[in-house]
Amino acid sequence: MMAGEGEGGRELDEVTALQPAKRRRVKSHAPPQPVCILPARALPVAGGEAVQVVTLSHPGTGKPAQFVITNAEPVEVFELATFSDSICRSWFAHDTVIQDGELLIGTVVDPVLLALPLLCRARDTSESFLLLDHILDDAGFPEFAALEHCASIHSRVAQVCDVRGSDDFRAYRLSDTKVMLWLNRKVKAVATKLETTQITSIASAAHSSNFARSAAKSKPTSAQLTRYALGVVLEYVPPPLAQKFVEFMGCLDAAASAVVEPIAPEMKTVSDNVLSEPLEDYSTATSKHVPKKAPTVVQKKLSKINTKGMKSLSAFFTKKK
Repeated sequence: MMAGEGEGGRELDEVTALQPAKRRRVKSHAPPQPVCILPARALPVAGGEAVQVVTLSHPGTGKPAQFVITNAEPVEVFELATFSDSICRSWFAHDTVIQDGELLIGTVVDPVLLALPLLCRARDTSESFLLLDHILDDAGFPEFAALEHCASIHSRVAQVCDVRGSDDFRAYRLSDTKVMLWLNRKVKAVATKLETTQITSIASAAHSSNFARSAAKSKPTSAQLTRYALGVVLEYVPPPLAQKFVEFMGCLDAAASAVVEPIAPEMKTVSDNVLSEPLEDYSTATSKHVPKKAPTVVQKKLSKINTKGMKSLSAFFTKKK
């Protein structure tokens, strides 16, 4: 008889068959779905193609950054900025809880700003004019080729480049003069936008600033708004071009272009040698004469009592020595 045969073996098989099978917990490796805010025009229509989320090098830092390229006409590019803090947050999306509390906010960006590093590279590596698809060819970030489909991209690139050829066959080469004038128009547009939004206080850093609207009478001057707008635009300009543009704008200190002192309401100041003195002259103040009240009948009787040798009321509550 082989092992497992007979009554004992049959009972063991029946008991094993009656035991419930252990369920294995399968961990979900699906990536978390971030919450993103985009303008309505950037969202795909019903039945349309979804937007493209691509990774491109940031023109100011050269580091990888995420952008959204729409598929519907006109094709636009939106930069995805991540908002997060130390507070634990979650999102409720329909019947789903998204543990990642980060928020992605999409803001429209000019595709020419993204192409500036590639235009600089093409001008520095070749003396000839190049086609736009050759300029946007980047092995590290192949998604740059999608910028060629942006709305009015050829007329936009022509604002910063010298152009050769016809409408069907255009070649471009970056022009420093055109770039400086184009960036200057960008700075003026940002400054005008700040002025129309009635900004009354500007934080110190352009990349981490908060605007404050208040009822204070003091408002930023035109020079302060221009300096702040310059700092905003320079965040999207490659460092070599940024230095040239700062010199073009007549700024002696590149760092000061992105730093603006907070604008405070007008306050009276005093010199150091009078800080310990009162700010008001009390010598001219008139004192009012307060007449004394006449004593009451009870107070007159109490004043006639001889209190010599009497203990005060507080003496009964002190410790005896």
